[in-house]
Amino acid sequence: MLRRAQLLDNHYFEGHSGLIRLYQDLRNIIKVEQADALLVDTYSPYHPEFLRGLPVYKVLRINDGPLSSYDRDFAYLHAYDHVLYHSLAYSRDLSMPEKLKYCGARKYDLWPLAVFDKMFEPSRNEDELLLAERDIDIIFVGAMHLNKMRQLRK
Repeated sequence: MLRRAQLLDNHYFEGHSGLIRLYQDLRNIIKVEQADALLVDTYSPYHPEFLRGLPVYKVLRINDGPLSSYDRDFAYLHAYDHVLYHSLAYSRDLSMPEKLKYCGARKYDLWPLAVFDKMFEPSRNEDELLLAERDIDIIFVGAMHLNKMRQLRK
């Protein structure tokens, strides 16, 4: 798995045999199945210059915060027709839709990871959400990355 855009770039320009075989297989599947779209989830193995020649609608689902986004997601946005993101929040200065637009994403939509819509109330501010009565104080699902821990403690 190529976790950073630079590693994928290196493999692409070196003509890595496994990557080239993957691209050939994908072209064949698109042709045989007459696919209209390609949905890529999180770790894109597809170099933007390869994607440029694919005759399908290209969708990228991103799933990370600011650190991983700069390593991987933002480098690929221009190569996709559509970006799906899982959280409205990005940073204290920008929402995720604002950040995606700023980075050049052409089309983007919220695609929550779970049954988020039922419990989500976009009209409430952070203080209202934190003061709301709930059965469980906090649930954290995911890896304990350093950039998340300070916010969780807060």
